[in-house]
Amino acid sequence: MAPYGANRFWLLAVGLAAYAALLVLAFALQGRRDLGAGILPSRVGPARGHLSSSLALTLRLARATLVGWFAAFVVLGAVVGSLAGNVQSFLDSPETTDLLRKMGGCEGSLIDTFFATEIHVAAVAVAALGISLVTRMRAEETGGRAETVLATGVPRWRWAVEHIVVAVVATAGLMLCLGVVAGAMDAGRTGDAASLIGRLTGAGLSTLPAVWVCIGVATVLFGLVPRFTGVAWAVLVAFFALGEFGELLGLPSVVSGLSRFAHLPALPGGQVAVGTALVLVGVAVASLVAGPAGLTRRDLPAD
Repeated sequence: MAPYGANRFWLLAVGLAAYAALLVLAFALQGRRDLGAGILPSRVGPARGHLSSSLALTLRLARATLVGWFAAFVVLGAVVGSLAGNVQSFLDSPETTDLLRKMGGCEGSLIDTFFATEIHVAAVAVAALGISLVTRMRAEETGGRAETVLATGVPRWRWAVEHIVVAVVATAGLMLCLGVVAGAMDAGRTGDAASLIGRLTGAGLSTLPAVWVCIGVATVLFGLVPRFTGVAWAVLVAFFALGEFGELLGLPSVVSGLSRFAHLPALPGGQVAVGTALVLVGVAVASLVAGPAGLTRRDLPAD
């Protein structure tokens, strides 16, 4: 289980044991609580609310999720940046180096290849966050909470756009955070923090068109065929598998090219394909517009 090292399969038993123990604990706790209530009592909220708009409500609902993700990406950036200086020592296998070059699509230095690979994988995780923020609208709809908000006079399109804006801005902020932290942590190797942060920040932001396409897919499904909103997760998995492993598996370029992540520039160290980025942005914008437009034309909730 060591990265790029020996396989110690007995460590899998630790995870299985923890899973079994937590499963037993979960059933024991479930048997001790009332339906619809928790073992720990809920705190009574304030007598008067402080949310002045539907956007404020959207941000409040996403606050805990966003705080957790940003904390995780600060840690991820610190780990990636601190490992960059030691890449040469733990990537002593030509096979492993070739694997990283194929996954990152980078033909530059080994350190650039390492950064490109990690940034591409992080972009898939960020796309997952974006999808979860958009598909939350479906949960609000089926739970009857969206109807309460819309009954206050908030237009459907505005309610949807607010969720989309939160998802788009949050994903951009996470990739920016990753680049800044990783660059700052690796600055001791080069001594040029500003240049390194700029390169890694640009590399992180270059993945956003593909991330936003994934958000657009979830938006279109929610707006036009809400019962299939969950298919957005299957699309993300397919994009990830084809984009990251298509070349490794020897799939034809036509097949692997179906993944939006397969068209990401190999940054840092590679070249930016401006035309491809503009096409992806165009597809994302069209999808993000079609979703709210479809929501305004269907019943709520829809079966």
